[in-house]
Amino acid sequence: KLLHFLKQKSRIGFRKLRKHKEFEMNIKKVFKAFEKAEQVSNMASDAWDENPDDTALEAAFDKAYADEFKAFAALVSEIAKVSHGLISEKVAGVMIRTRRGELRDLIGRLA
Repeated sequence: KLLHFLKQKSRIGFRKLRKHKEFEMNIKKVFKAFEKAEQVSNMASDAWDENPDDTALEAAFDKAYADEFKAFAALVSEIAKVSHGLISEKVAGVMIRTRRGELRDLIGRLA
C-alpha cells in the first residue's frame, strides 16, 4: 500500500527515486538506527519497571528515550526528504507508528 502511494503521488516516479543511492543508503541507516534505539529504550524501560527506585536505571531510561526520540525525528525527516516533500513529516510519523511492516519492506526493497 505504501509503495502504491508513492507510485501514485510522486511526480518524479518511484524509479527515479531508486536512482538516488545516497537517499537509499541513508534511509536504511536511519531506519536501522531508529529500530535499534527503540529496542534499547524498551530494554531500559523494562529494567526500570523491575526496579523503579533505582535512580541509575531511571537516568538510563531517560537517555535511551531521548535517543529514541532523536532517531524517530531523523527518520521522519528522512522519509519526507526521500519523498521530495510529497509525504509530510506528520504523515511520515503516522506511517512509522502504524505501518512499520510496510515501511520496513519498502526500505528493504531499495537495494
